[in-house]
Amino acid sequence: LLGGDGERAAALLEGVLELAEDPTARADIQELRGLAMLFASPVSETYAMLVTEADRIEPHDATRAAALRANAAIACFMAGDWAGGGEIAQRALARAGPKAAPTATMVLAMVRASLGEVDEARVLLESLHESLDSIDPLGEFFVLSGAAMALVWIEQWVQARRMFDRIIGAARAAAAPSVLTLPLALFSDFELRRGKIATAYAAAAETGQATLSSFSLVSLARVEAVLGHDEDCRAHVAAGLERSRRTGFDLIDNFAASTLGLLELSRGRADRAVMHLTECARLEEQHGTGILLPTITQWAADLVEAQIRRGAEVDAQPWLVILEQFGCRTGL
Repeated sequence: LLGGDGERAAALLEGVLELAEDPTARADIQELRGLAMLFASPVSETYAMLVTEADRIEPHDATRAAALRANAAIACFMAGDWAGGGEIAQRALARAGPKAAPTATMVLAMVRASLGEVDEARVLLESLHESLDSIDPLGEFFVLSGAAMALVWIEQWVQARRMFDRIIGAARAAAAPSVLTLPLALFSDFELRRGKIATAYAAAAETGQATLSSFSLVSLARVEAVLGHDEDCRAHVAAGLERSRRTGFDLIDNFAASTLGLLELSRGRADRAVMHLTECARLEEQHGTGILLPTITQWAADLVEAQIRRGAEVDAQPWLVILEQFGCRTGL
């Protein structure tokens, strides 16, 4: 798993399941297998396996069941089901022990932030401070990476940078490409948001070379959009979407559309930009949560600019109002 072959790791773990006669041992194997499956298997399959195993172990060990459900919440998030992820994370947190509580709390923080409940997200992340400082950055890199991502969304730059340094440093020291992939992609986005394009590109390019992760490829494409590398940008978006659609990682669709919108906008093709950026709005609304916090994929401001550039100030106005409302409510 740490070597980057999640598919092989999941297959090996599945092969030893029949040897686990004790229910708790089986649950532990399935929890690790679920983590491996997040790299290579359909998200719906991973979610179903984790929830089924949680139901199986709950009569014997409610704490282990909570840990499995906390990881299932990550799968929900990856599928773009923000509300479902928050619901199952809340259920997991109610019965979680010290091991599962950080994962469930991290997912809840991401959900609260995505809905514009920034103060609530900040409180949840602050409650994790002590546990995040003590957990293993290799074994719990999903938790640390998710917390760092949520910190970026609510613009807590110093805390996010400290977390990125810890995960990436540990992954490099351990030569663990599977651990390095996600935090490097997130760090690229972090640097791009702060205008450090060269650093963002270096991080994204390293990630893209190390893995076929859909998120890594789209993160690389976003920097390429800013740099004007049209062909590379489109090729990496297409590759990322091809992989995400095989695994059901539907969250990538929005990142991809916003990236293509940014590319067209940066090239002065406002009409094409509007086409991609309005797709972002449709994708967010189809999951029933409405428009998400604009600092997540950052398409709404680009849409306003694109509409103005094409002379459609009237069409830009509703999105300006939404951005103003989020700004007033969140202080971001």
